[in-house]
Parts: sequence; structure tokens; C-alpha cells
Amino acid sequence: MTTAADTAVRPRSKLEDISPPPKWIGRNIYEEFDSANSMEILRESDCLVLGAGDMFRAMRYWILLSVASVLFVSIGVSGDSRPVSLPFKDMNGNKVKVNDLRGKPVVLNFWATWCVPCRAEMPLFVEAEHEYTTRGVAFIGASLDDKQSRPKIPDFVGEFKIPFPIWVGASTMDLDDLKLGNALPATAFLDREGRIVGRVLGQITKQELYERLDWLISGQQGPGPDPLVRHVGGK
Repeated sequence: MTTAADTAVRPRSKLEDISPPPKWIGRNIYEEFDSANSMEILRESDCLVLGAGDMFRAMRYWILLSVASVLFVSIGVSGDSRPVSLPFKDMNGNKVKVNDLRGKPVVLNFWATWCVPCRAEMPLFVEAEHEYTTRGVAFIGASLDDKQSRPKIPDFVGEFKIPFPIWVGASTMDLDDLKLGNALPATAFLDREGRIVGRVLGQITKQELYERLDWLISGQQGPGPDPLVRHVGGK
């Protein structure tokens, strides 16, 4: 099973990973950077004989490298800062978008009629919708059913008495775009600006669903729930 640590940015530990190496770095320090005795490296390196101009260029290089590293990490962490704007169709064939719900917290559940865990968790969403829709939360069921299984959706909706909108046309590309793995079910929690603030990959539990709903309607006050829960493997 993939863990969050598998996708973490691993910092480089060798100057050899930097290609090409900065010109100011002396031959010995570049070649001997892995030595356990750092003082010996300093004594034998050409860094000790750098001129003032070289030292300035060295400091400028490392400052720029540090800033670039911080920006790279920040972009990776804040990738959800863009609002979700995926196009779907409702059951009547009308075009709809997730950002049409801007201003409300949104629970976006990806499912399919042939998905057994989807059937198991659907009653939780129906129950939660009755309680939280009056408190401003919008629920959407995005179906990954293809043309062959799509005719089964009305029976599925009737069986579980689903009161919230069902959208069709979802795909594995949407799951990938929203970093929801490659299996169903999968659920994304969006804030009022349409940004994803929580993901559950796999069948959700009642506790996971309700603690995220309570946090969203509170205006996201205080520490939030785990932003990523994996019950199945995923990217």
C-alpha cells in the first residue's frame, strides 16, 4: 500500500545530484563531499582559497538554490489552492460544473453502480445529506458508469433513495486530476472557495465523514482532520 511518505520530496544529500555543479566549488570538495570527516574536506578543498568575488557568487548561488527549493515545496504543498472546475452532465443531460457550487462546502463522491464498496457507503451519504444540507453543505455523486452501465443509475438512485444530484461522465482522469487515486469509491471535500481540503480514498466511515463535515461547517476552525485517508492504494 502506498503511503504519503512515498510521494514526499526527498531532499538531495549529495552535491553530485546537482548537474552541472557550481563553478566555484573546488575539485576536492565536489569529489569528497561524501566523506564522513567534514573538517578534512574543508582542509583539503579549494574553498579556503576563494576570493571575495567568488565567495559572493557562492553565497548568491546557494541563496537562489534555497529560494527555489522552498518555492518547489510550496507549490507541491499548495497544489490544491486552485478551485476544482470539472465539467459533468446531470441526469437530464445538462452541463454542470463543480464550481457552480462555489460558496458552499461540497462533498464530491465518485462511485459507480457496479462498485460494491460504493453500495456499502452510499447510505452514509444519504443520511448525512438529510442532516447537513440544511446547514449549507452540497452533496454530489459523480458516477463513473459508462454507456453500458449508465442505464442502471436510476434503479441505483431509487434503491438508496438518493436525494442529492447525480452527475455522469466522470472518469479515471478526473480521479487522477483530483489526486483521488485509481479506485472507487473516492471522496473529495471542498471548502466554500471550491478548493479540496480533504480526501478519502476507498470506502469512507461514518466518523471520517462527519468529522470532516463538522469541520467544514465550522468555517474550518481549529486543526482539521487528516487531509488524506487511504483505505485503498493510490497515487
